[in-house]
Amino acid sequence: MTSLSGQPCMQRLLPLASSGPSYSRHHHRLLLYLLLVLSWKTTVLTGAKGVSVHNVSVPTPGIAGEAARLECHWSPGSKGFYSVRWYKDGEQFYSFIPRNRPEVKVDHNLPGVTVFLSESNEYVVTLRKIDLASQGVYRCEVMSEAPTFQTSFASANLTVVDVPEAPQLTGLQDKYTVGDTLHVNCTARDSHPAARITFRVNGSFIHPGSGRVTAFPTEGGVASGNPYALSTTSSQLSFPLGEHHVPAVTVQCRAEVLSVARANSTTVRVEPRSSFSFFNAGVPRCCPGLLLVVALSALTYLLSTC
Repeated sequence: MTSLSGQPCMQRLLPLASSGPSYSRHHHRLLLYLLLVLSWKTTVLTGAKGVSVHNVSVPTPGIAGEAARLECHWSPGSKGFYSVRWYKDGEQFYSFIPRNRPEVKVDHNLPGVTVFLSESNEYVVTLRKIDLASQGVYRCEVMSEAPTFQTSFASANLTVVDVPEAPQLTGLQDKYTVGDTLHVNCTARDSHPAARITFRVNGSFIHPGSGRVTAFPTEGGVASGNPYALSTTSSQLSFPLGEHHVPAVTVQCRAEVLSVARANSTTVRVEPRSSFSFFNAGVPRCCPGLLLVVALSALTYLLSTC
């Protein structure tokens, strides 16, 4: 670095460093600043690398009532690292600084964020029993060691769902006869967002647009004005039964919330249609010969009257 007069700046500043009591605090700060700049330039020119955060991974989705593991994938470079900090929607809630004792610190008690400290370190933060207030953007920020204190960060969005218990099946009879129409209601309670209901009969998917599925209006949810309100979803299946459904059919209802699903199924009997004819009416099955005698007698009588 060269001054306007042509003399190197460092040569002009060195006499100031040896001027004893006349050496001012302002000059001392200026010298330290120049040394930091030169150190930074040396780091860049020699190819030294700082920390690099590659990505952040979160559950997809997180499930209310369960723990959530947030992972920060990063490399320290050649200078090592000074700290790792985590933020939710811009507010810091966790830091890991090796020089500090203890190393781990929870900075803020944010709604929906409770850190499981024994399961957290410089690469992983585990949240206890998340809820709908836990969803948001989580950012991991890693800082290099002195003198550069270079910072690198990445973020990911955590979506939290409230999954219902197994859906309820109602309206089924104990048994049906070929030609009957099976009607069954399926209800998924207390989910967020609203669950999507689908049916299967003997393993075959019943398309919602087949005309056999009726979806009822969703109760509760965001329509109530509360963004965290739970929803109740119901649908009805109307399904005609044929000969190929004898002796039983299995009906399954599946409630899906994003990529998480709960299912319930039940099996009911299907009997063939009862039939009546002259040849089997009132004739015991144990006496087939009697049927032949009756038929021959009737035929003889008809012939004799002609």
